[in-house]
Amino acid sequence: MADARSAHGYHELRVKRVVDETPDTKSFALDVPAELADLFTYRPGQFCTFRVRIGDEQHLRSYSMSSAPESDPDLTVTVKRVPGGLVSTWFLDSVEVGDTLELTRPAGVFCLRDSKSDPDPGSDSASDSDRPVVAFCGGSGVTPVISLIKSALLSTDRPARVFYANRSRDSVIFADALDALCRINPQRLEVRHHIDSEAGYPSAGQLAAFAGGGADARDGHADFYICGPAPFMTVAEGALLGLAVRPDRIHIERFSVDPEPPGGSAAEPAAGISVTVILKGRKTEI
Repeated sequence: MADARSAHGYHELRVKRVVDETPDTKSFALDVPAELADLFTYRPGQFCTFRVRIGDEQHLRSYSMSSAPESDPDLTVTVKRVPGGLVSTWFLDSVEVGDTLELTRPAGVFCLRDSKSDPDPGSDSASDSDRPVVAFCGGSGVTPVISLIKSALLSTDRPARVFYANRSRDSVIFADALDALCRINPQRLEVRHHIDSEAGYPSAGQLAAFAGGGADARDGHADFYICGPAPFMTVAEGALLGLAVRPDRIHIERFSVDPEPPGGSAAEPAAGISVTVILKGRKTEI
């Protein structure tokens, strides 16, 4: 078992499988050895930070798991090529089965909220235990969302609804996997695809209408998850706040440092966030 200091360092994992998801997206299944199994136990929606050396420079990038421990045997991350993105291009063009990658243990709080242990004030716990999961994602923002959805469908009784925006139909990541989940769970899962090239960028009104359908956003009996390009997330968050959704029910994932124009897959880094850093066993708040 690794000690506390080594647990927060980088660990080498071998690439077990590479899957072509779209022309510009690949998934990388990683082989976690038995001695690191405890360190790499993860919650759906979490990410790992990779340390990549390209030439003489070192780069750090965080990629979310697209796998879920309830449904997938291997820890898997999915990477979409960002125009001009040095690390995403390296992943897609250079990483092959058998290669070794350096990454941290899983981290992040973009996870399913336990509705049974966190009921709404004034609501009965029985009805709150199946609180709907409603997700808004764009581009590769679907990566942590599909992990959350798989987990919710297999480990809870909660229904789920996903609004998924992409530039074009050939850029839809996990199209077949999402269709299969809908066929297996026709009463519990709805996925609505929005194609920007056909319908324009999603509007606040469209997102608000989706949030209000099925699970009434105003009554507080839903958890909302948002991940995607920064402009998309801003519109989605504004739409929910406009419906008077409680802010503590809106969960947003911002993790990418590769900039990309509206409609793409990368989110801008968040500012004003308190971060706990553990370095050589010492904890610091920044």
